[in-house]
Amino acid sequence: MIIDSMKHLPPSVNSYRTVLPGQPYVPAPPQEKLDPFELDEKEFLSLLPEWENAKQIVGKLSGFSPIHGEELLHRLKGIREEEAYPIYKTFLSSFKGVGQLPTIAEVGTKSIFSATTLTYADKIVATFETLGELLDKVYFARAERERVKSQAADLERWLDNETAKLKLKKEKLGKEQKAAEKLDTFQLYGELLTANSYAIQKGDTEATVDNYYEEGTTVTIPLDARKTPIENAQRFYSRYTKAKNALIMIADQLAKAREDIEYFEMIKQQVMQASPEDIDEIREELAEAGLMRARKSKKKQKPKKPSPEAYVSSSGIPISVGKNNKQNDYLTFKIAARDHVWLHTKDIPGSHVVIHAANPDEETIQEAATLSAYFSKARGSSSVPVDFTEIKHVKKPNGAKPGFVIYFEQKTLYVTPDEDVVRKLKK
Repeated sequence: MIIDSMKHLPPSVNSYRTVLPGQPYVPAPPQEKLDPFELDEKEFLSLLPEWENAKQIVGKLSGFSPIHGEELLHRLKGIREEEAYPIYKTFLSSFKGVGQLPTIAEVGTKSIFSATTLTYADKIVATFETLGELLDKVYFARAERERVKSQAADLERWLDNETAKLKLKKEKLGKEQKAAEKLDTFQLYGELLTANSYAIQKGDTEATVDNYYEEGTTVTIPLDARKTPIENAQRFYSRYTKAKNALIMIADQLAKAREDIEYFEMIKQQVMQASPEDIDEIREELAEAGLMRARKSKKKQKPKKPSPEAYVSSSGIPISVGKNNKQNDYLTFKIAARDHVWLHTKDIPGSHVVIHAANPDEETIQEAATLSAYFSKARGSSSVPVDFTEIKHVKKPNGAKPGFVIYFEQKTLYVTPDEDVVRKLKK
């Protein structure tokens, strides 16, 4: 009897068997495929002429995937009939770990993985001693990323919309700034009209006067015919003052827009690399800043302390990584001691990383820098610059957003993010 199932299949969807709570369990229909390990040489050779593509092998042999259908065809290509069955048996034995290694490979632009070596692949990316190590590598971040994606889809959309609005605002401010930069022209017109007012009559629509700032040149100034020369000069002085004030205001707004864009892009990068637990802290941060509404919760929960991710270097030294701004601030200014070593990607959004030791060895610094590069916007890059300094040289400016700091006395090293190193150091 079926108690429940992840997927419900009523009779209208599947006439062979109903999968609903309370219904009798009916096994899935048999595939009527052959057991590849039970094939003798005669049966195998009788099937060989039928196999023109991987799909035909998959349709005939139980447990075969298209990848391994392709691999078997590749191994059998161009060989004599008497060699075929031994090659087939060798291929099957490789799935039991005999003579072959689990592999990640590239075929064209596609990355694939297999429990056995793939000879038809364009490039072997990596091999592993055990199938478990291969699966750890493949699924290390994938499963968690899928969980985060479903949990934070609305948050990602909101961040994208806010960033797009800010970029549009920045573009408009840039145009206004360009227009306001004509203030020097307004000042010049005012000065030249004042100096030449005796030669200009009310009712003139323009005045051509000598430009005493550039010898031998003249300037034609548009006039309001209803105003006197002095009133026209005052009009240009007024426009000059207005443009000057506008430039100051626009410069402030542009700086704020750039800062906000940088902040939202940093948050987006944190969401992309977050664990499910980190997402709630990111939402809290945005709600506390008044940028988005806090989610209503039926139960009042006690505020939790941020929990940075823990790693251990090859030398046994603890390393912490802040996965969001709450964790970054808590790690840098609450947990770390003044002589601990702090790391961050140079001019690139990323996590705060702390080595919990004074004067750590070079290998530990290198490993911590790799963590810093991996948990940054430059995860897919190579030769990423990472700054490091002591905690006492890291300061938070007054009024700065969460996660923003300034630092001094830093040194820089270049590392390439490496997922294998991250997995190895994970506590």
